[in-house]
Amino acid sequence: MTTAHERAAEALRARFAREEEQLHAEGYLTIDAAAALLSVHRDTVSSMIRDGRLHATRIDDRTVTRPDWVAAAPRSRKDAAEWRREHDWLSVAEAAAELGLTPQALQVRIKRGTQVAVRAGAATPIPGAWLIRPEDVGRRAA
Repeated sequence: MTTAHERAAEALRARFAREEEQLHAEGYLTIDAAAALLSVHRDTVSSMIRDGRLHATRIDDRTVTRPDWVAAAPRSRKDAAEWRREHDWLSVAEAAAELGLTPQALQVRIKRGTQVAVRAGAATPIPGAWLIRPEDVGRRAA
């Protein structure tokens, strides 16, 4: 004999399963499905969405993505490092190492406006990250 609580929980699981099937039929992936596709933990997918590396949208009360958005997402920080090298940028950590500073100390200089740096755009592997040109390392902001 099942309790009212168990029946309610089972009904809720069934509703979630139906909603998930409908989302998949419409071409969407849940966070868990995207995590399985990327072979990462669901928290990593959530982080990728939060920092802009993975495009997502909300359907009702669920965050979902699409297979083509997952395919376009950079897979790792290595991708970001490769992108920076190809486009002649340094990360805060790389520039700090050249200056003999901690990344936190260089962040303070950037925030105070004493270190030239720009925010990475939406098309970069890590949107919003600070980027510094090698020739600007140690150069004071104007």
